[in-house]
Amino acid sequence: RKKYAQFFTPETIADFMAQWILEGGNVKSVLEDENKSLYLFNGVGHDSFFVDEDILFAYLLTDMAYQIFLDNSIENIRTLSMLKKGMKVNRNSDRAFEKTLSQDNSAARKISVDVRIKDCDGGITIEAECEDGVKAQTSITGDFEPARNAQMALDNLKANISKTGDTIYEVIGVDIDINEPKFIPNSIIAEKRRELTNALDDARTASHKRETRRAEEPGCTYPYTRVGYEGNVNNQLAKAFLEEHGATDVEESFELKARKNVPLMTCRHCIKRIAGLCAKNGYQADYSLKHHIKAAAQEPLYIHNDTGTRLRLEFDCKKCEMTIYKD
Repeated sequence: RKKYAQFFTPETIADFMAQWILEGGNVKSVLEDENKSLYLFNGVGHDSFFVDEDILFAYLLTDMAYQIFLDNSIENIRTLSMLKKGMKVNRNSDRAFEKTLSQDNSAARKISVDVRIKDCDGGITIEAECEDGVKAQTSITGDFEPARNAQMALDNLKANISKTGDTIYEVIGVDIDINEPKFIPNSIIAEKRRELTNALDDARTASHKRETRRAEEPGCTYPYTRVGYEGNVNNQLAKAFLEEHGATDVEESFELKARKNVPLMTCRHCIKRIAGLCAKNGYQADYSLKHHIKAAAQEPLYIHNDTGTRLRLEFDCKKCEMTIYKD
């Protein structure tokens, strides 16, 4: 199997910054863009690097690393001693992106709406269509005078209809097909715009299809008569449901009733393989841990956290499985 665990990387690989080429102790960087400031600038990060196969993760580059990029020098820089020819550098901090996320409206989501305005008997019809096909319309009728400036009247109508405020809608296009523009007061346009928005809300509610759960089939039988703590039965309703369908011995979940010396999880992830204690893997440790773990082959092995939880590990090397126990 390929390596499947990495404890010291960021959760995602960020933008590609450069590829390093070592020649006689000097480092040269080949950037995607000639403008180095596009990828490297003060505040991108914090002095931590980690190498994983052909990827060098830069967790937050400092000014020192910034100067290394510019000066093409790695003299007296132990942090970069792991660099190898051809390694790629990805940044894990993007100040511009973080600034965008910090804006108040960065998470705003709007429904796109196209508006069509055309002539009708005695006035104009305004029709709005959402991005998912839901439509609504309203009309403005009355004895309005012809506009003195036709283009200005059309621009004003378009601008007023496009205002959506704090609604869930965003007008992305307004198509106007009017032969003789009229002067329509802004107060009337605003009133009809709100009326159109409310009509869209009603139309969306009416078109929404609510999925319902299929009716329960009382005749179905649960495949097991005994459900252990592994079944994660956390409440009386779950227990009653299982008993109604044939289970006769239902245990409470581990969260409701703690047990000792019982398996909590069986997984393919194996600490011995990562730490270089697996005979099937030739005692080869993953690069991410071989400099950080000094594990002895003597079992049992344990994992623990800062809160005092201590879990025992058992290994089935034939099945390539690791089981975690709570003693």
